[in-house]
Amino acid sequence: MAPDGRRRGPSTPLRSFSSVTLSRSETQSTFTLGLRSNWWLAGAVALSLVAQLAVVYLPALQLAFQTEALSAVQLAVVAVVSTAAFVAVEIEKWWRRRRTSNGQGPSALSLRLQAQKHKQCQP
Repeated sequence: MAPDGRRRGPSTPLRSFSSVTLSRSETQSTFTLGLRSNWWLAGAVALSLVAQLAVVYLPALQLAFQTEALSAVQLAVVAVVSTAAFVAVEIEKWWRRRRTSNGQGPSALSLRLQAQKHKQCQP
């Protein structure tokens, strides 16, 4: 449990893993870049995933971290929820590449990011 009393599921670290891989490029797909193009990142994600599964499934770690094993259905739900943002961002990247290659200008996301950066730079 978290300090605020709410349970934290394994989807939180899994969403973080997909976020890390997505942030490597604003326009290029993770699949275009290749998962093996950054061995340190791939190793960190793999090691973190193994550690997360160990905390959920190894009895000694379950006791120490007060976790319970997930059923196959629960694990499938975690996988779907945690990859939803990954899929959405990959679709947005594809749309952005398609839109800029057609000469239609920048995507709405890039315009929002530029506006946020502009706000942060102002006193």
